[in-house]
Amino acid sequence: MGDRNEQKAGIRQGIILAGGRSLRMGTDKAMLDIGGKPLLLRIIGQMLDAGIRSIALAVRDSGQEERYLAALGESGDEWPARIIPKGGGPGFQTSGGGLRNSSGQLPSGSGTGNPEACISFAQDSYPDSGPLAGLHASLSGVPEEGYVFVMACDMPVLSIPLFRRLAELAVHTGEPGPDIIRTSGQPFHALYHTRTASVIQQQLERGDLRVMHLLERLQSVRIGTTEEEEEAFVNLNTPASYEHYIMGQRNPSSDSTE
Repeated sequence: MGDRNEQKAGIRQGIILAGGRSLRMGTDKAMLDIGGKPLLLRIIGQMLDAGIRSIALAVRDSGQEERYLAALGESGDEWPARIIPKGGGPGFQTSGGGLRNSSGQLPSGSGTGNPEACISFAQDSYPDSGPLAGLHASLSGVPEEGYVFVMACDMPVLSIPLFRRLAELAVHTGEPGPDIIRTSGQPFHALYHTRTASVIQQQLERGDLRVMHLLERLQSVRIGTTEEEEEAFVNLNTPASYEHYIMGQRNPSSDSTE
């Protein structure tokens, strides 16, 4: 199958689940300041550094999309990427000098790094249905069949060693491959196959919004983690967890894991 051969070049598609209401945090988790930039932009940068070239931001509605588009537009990030709003129309082009208006086309040779990168948006088709709604919308819209790397917007660390091991399993498991490649007890920082979108839709139609119930239904390959890789599962869900993480960033000698 073509999608399996594509995996040999690495995982090229990613999803960031950013559609939550951040009720426990009290403010939008995706916009938390981490090292002078919003957490969402930090995760995007980490995905691009990992070799992912198509990133879907799962949002709950057009208002949230507009806020994140504004954040992208105000950024001065050094990674080049094409930004495509859900409604189409003129997008943006990032470069070392920030974002510039474009007609949605990438200037040849612009910026540094990988100018073929693309960031798009997926809005929930099932309102107020939690992360499963974002997972369904984004998996349904990714451009190529195959495995997609999924993170939540409150996860500040992409573990490159763990990501690489997940990607290697995507290549070496037999056809058609498992539905999910993940670590035990963790639904995200994981690889989901695009075919799981239909199973997620069935669960949403039944009104079952529990992610762990989805994991029970899907065929999974699970791997263990090293102590270093465990940092990938830090979650910034509350003001206390955010403060603890920031203190750890300021003082690397302290234990900054949750």
